[in-house]
Amino acid sequence: MTEVGQVIRFDHRKGYGFIDVLNKDSDNYGRELFFHYSQINCENSFKKVFPGEVVSFDVEKRKDNNNDKEVCVNIRGVHGSK
Repeated sequence: MTEVGQVIRFDHRKGYGFIDVLNKDSDNYGRELFFHYSQINCENSFKKVFPGEVVSFDVEKRKDNNNDKEVCVNIRGVHGSK
């Protein structure tokens, strides 16, 4: 399921940030999910998002210290926009 969320913070020097899930029908609604800059899909090679920006993304489970952790992947403009 594609999610819609709002970027809460993004540290471009460290290369990660957090997105607040806005889909009320989602199991992730209201959660802050981690993302890595490598998951930002854009036409420019300088990958960056800004606090307050609304984006679409997918959620994927990843192993982290023997725990399943949900993270944002395939981050892009809302509903595929640029």
